Amino acid sequence: MYWGFPYSFFLLAGVIPLILALHSLRPRGNRIRSTALFLLERVLKERPLGSRLSWLFRKNLLLLLQILAACLLVAALADPFLLFLHAADGDRVVVFDLSASMKAGDRSGTRVENGRTELISLIDGLPSGQRMMIIGAGATAQILSPLTADKRKLRDVARSLRPTDAPAQVKEAILLAYSFLRTNSGDQVTAISDGAFAGVEELPWGSAQLRLIAVGGGRDNTAIVGFEARRLGTARFEIFVGVQNFTEREIATHLTLWMGENVWVKEQLHLSPRERKTLVYPYEGPLKKTARALLDVDDDFATDNRAFLAFSESARINLLYVGKGNPFLQHLLDAFPQVDVTSVEQLPPEPFTAPNQDYDLVVFDGVQTPPLVDGNFVLINTIGSGLPFKAEGKVARPLGAPLLAGHPLTKGMRVDSLYIKEAIALTYVGASTILLGSKQTPLIVALESQRVKALVIAFDLAGSDLPYKIAFPILFDNFLQWVHPQRPEFPTVQVAAGSPYRIEVKGDERRVEVTGPQGQRTVLAADANPLLFTDTLDTGFYNYNAGAREGQFGVNLFDEAESDIRPRVTAQSTAQMHTESASKDLGKHEGHLWSYLLAVVLVLL
Repeated sequence: MYWGFPYSFFLLAGVIPLILALHSLRPRGNRIRSTALFLLERVLKERPLGSRLSWLFRKNLLLLLQILAACLLVAALADPFLLFLHAADGDRVVVFDLSASMKAGDRSGTRVENGRTELISLIDGLPSGQRMMIIGAGATAQILSPLTADKRKLRDVARSLRPTDAPAQVKEAILLAYSFLRTNSGDQVTAISDGAFAGVEELPWGSAQLRLIAVGGGRDNTAIVGFEARRLGTARFEIFVGVQNFTEREIATHLTLWMGENVWVKEQLHLSPRERKTLVYPYEGPLKKTARALLDVDDDFATDNRAFLAFSESARINLLYVGKGNPFLQHLLDAFPQVDVTSVEQLPPEPFTAPNQDYDLVVFDGVQTPPLVDGNFVLINTIGSGLPFKAEGKVARPLGAPLLAGHPLTKGMRVDSLYIKEAIALTYVGASTILLGSKQTPLIVALESQRVKALVIAFDLAGSDLPYKIAFPILFDNFLQWVHPQRPEFPTVQVAAGSPYRIEVKGDERRVEVTGPQGQRTVLAADANPLLFTDTLDTGFYNYNAGAREGQFGVNLFDEAESDIRPRVTAQSTAQMHTESASKDLGKHEGHLWSYLLAVVLVLL
């Protein structure tokens, strides 16, 4: 029994003396002694003690009833109540951990298998009329089943749960689950997890509204935590491999590296407890398309024992096209897979510095240019403001002279009988180099200064047959090599599992097809550039086709927090968690007794 206002009992210290005082003041009759009374008093004295007490009780019955009534009234003021425990009738929101570490396991089974068993047990024990929601905590939190009392549907969802190879936002999923709890209800969030996720220590596990069902299955892991290549020079590279021992014991294992399909390195490793090593291997020669790493260790988590690299020798080139549109140029640029094109019709007249705008190359096609201060430029049927060129009018049908040999821009080119309807009459080109000229005017000019590299084509492409000659793509390829000759320092193409991969889309490409490591195919509409591919939840190589172009990239876990599969919170068996959480699963009901006490007082009075 519990008391709402136990201090009310202090009133008895004043009430009982008051009743006794009032009882002593009641009027009494005159006592007259007679001979018979002497005999009666002698008999009463000789009676047993119990009979005398009974007589006293009958004589003071009214006083005793008044004291009893006063005690009951004071007890009613103290608000006595009984606390009844019963099964909570609120909804249950289950957050199921789908992170990569849930794939860890030992002989007792994997963590995700144990978690599914726990979830199905919760579903089977769901009281009639109670509802459950299931939220999958993967790379993003996703509601897999809305609130429902249909146990069959809930079991189907439970059996379909599969972990990914990516870290999961379990903490964020639990916070999302809290938003579905009703105020002043028995609703509860239940997280089924291995407790090995970031932010687990920050959650209020002592709250009656949050319960953790910790699932076990292996604790030992040794992982590849990094895999990268760095260019040192022409056909010279360094390959970096990071490995880490997450156990408390020494590990001996083998590391194998493949370059393409051939084994390149096989080395035995010894790792102290919790030790991390970065291994560096020199490599000479052309890179293959792919490289792989394998850690041959028998641990409880196999996902991070493998790593994948795809190589790309082509650095991305950000090109800005300024003009009304040119189909010849558009088709040509689409043929360069490393070129990303942005198009505008005009630039403001302020001085223009291409690097400040994050453009590697700017093409002006038949439009007036702003003052060109710094950068790489192609000027078609226009001359650049701020450059050492002067022009006066037009020249009709100029006859081209032989190309200048020996220049990087004319390497591999031949131009015979070039037809040009009309060209700008350049009267001054400063220190520029005339690559192709005529008797009347220079036709193609190269400018190289400390801050500017420019290719000037002094005629309209649509008014000539240059786009129909093989020299046209050669000229632009030579120019790209001239202004952007460097190869990327890190020529690898990879993303972390769960992160989006950017696929550059060309103008005439309408769809992109991506094939994952398990053979799964995804077709995306090319409605944005770059196109973000987000389904990178499996580690391995991904291949994509965009029209005639093909590409490849690798996906790896490379998350030390996820590879450390030890629980961040105290690991307890499911049976212990059920025992400790039993009081959390019970609802409480108070039964107040003051009304019954008042009824007894009324009967006494």
